[in-house]
Formats: sequence, C-alpha cells, structure tokens
Amino acid sequence: MIAYIKKNQKRLTDIQYILLAVILAFLTQIIFHLFAIIFFKDSIDLSSPFVDQSIGFMMIYGCIIAPALESLFIIFIIWILRKIFRVKKKIYLLIITSIIFTSLHNYSLYYMFCIFPVCTIIIYSYLFYKPKNLSSFKIMFYVHVLINIFALALNYLT
Repeated sequence: MIAYIKKNQKRLTDIQYILLAVILAFLTQIIFHLFAIIFFKDSIDLSSPFVDQSIGFMMIYGCIIAPALESLFIIFIIWILRKIFRVKKKIYLLIITSIIFTSLHNYSLYYMFCIFPVCTIIIYSYLFYKPKNLSSFKIMFYVHVLINIFALALNYLT
C-alpha cells in the first residue's frame, strides 16, 4: 500500500495532490467520527470557541491567518525536533508533530480524536510529498486552507 502511494504520488501534479489530500482528510475524518460516536457516546462536541463569530471573521481567521500561523508553527516544531532532539526519521517527525498539532485543537477530546488524521495529512504534505512547482510550505498551507474552508462551509450548512 505504501509503495503504491509513493509510486502514484510522483505522477500527481501539485494541484491534484492538494485535492487528493483534502478528500482523504475528509474521508478519514468521517471514519474517525464514526468510531468516536461509538466510544464517546455522551460527549460529542465538534465546536470550537470561534463558532459564534461572523462568517467574515471565520473566513479570514480560520481559513487564512490560522493555517498560515499553524503551518509556520509546524515547521518550527519539526526544526526543533531535528536540531535539538536529533529526530532523524520522517515517520517519527510526522507522529510527534501530529500529536503536538492535534493538542493545539483541544476543544474537546472527541474533537482531538477526529482531527488527528487531518493533522497527520497536513504534516505529511510538508514532510513527504515532493512538490513539482510549489514549495512544501505552500502545499501544506493550501491543503490546510482548503480543509478549513470545507469544514467552515459544512459547519454553516448544518
């Protein structure tokens, strides 16, 4: 499976990869959501402290500013892990950074459980995907932005 993904990843354009990552993020979130319903029956809460804000604020903050700042934070964490803690393997960087990034979204245990695979996909986009035209930062940033835009749209549609 990993070999298949690596082989086909090379064929994707940057835009195709970004769209695939966003689709995969939502599919994994649906699966984790279903598992979470089973395990967190009485404490399901997907809200964030910003849900009562205007849609304009949410678009600017949640879909542009937060992804930019969080992407810079992710790169900083990876740098710290590499330089200070001497973590060499990308898979360890992915797991540790995903856990740290998930913990930033600590609105509820349920929310953290559901957001973990999404955080992993965002960080994978920076660490593993080999961009053709865009930088690794831009790939990660655009994946994050699109995930947040679709999440915001779904939040307002429901």
